[in-house]
Amino acid sequence: MYGYIWRAKEPLEVYNALHKEIVDIVGSDDPEGLLVHLAYGTDTGYVMVEAWESKEQSDAFSGDIVSQAMQRLGMSMDGPPPDITEFQPVEVITPQVRTPTSR
Repeated sequence: MYGYIWRAKEPLEVYNALHKEIVDIVGSDDPEGLLVHLAYGTDTGYVMVEAWESKEQSDAFSGDIVSQAMQRLGMSMDGPPPDITEFQPVEVITPQVRTPTSR
């Protein structure tokens, strides 16, 4: 398994727009290999935590789907890089819980 914490300085609205575009591309919010996705706003931007079955699946998703969504939105990779902490999950337990959002 593979996980990371992504701390971005962009406002939560940027996350919401990107997430919507990703769901439009994938056709769901449940891509192959994703075990957990959690995002929340902070005073300085947003934080996203994900756990994947493998780093390769995460990298492929970022390289293919996320980059395509960013292009559709006219977003650039030229801004300040996010603060990313990678980790090796010991265990992931995910009951089938989905929360409604106001996106």
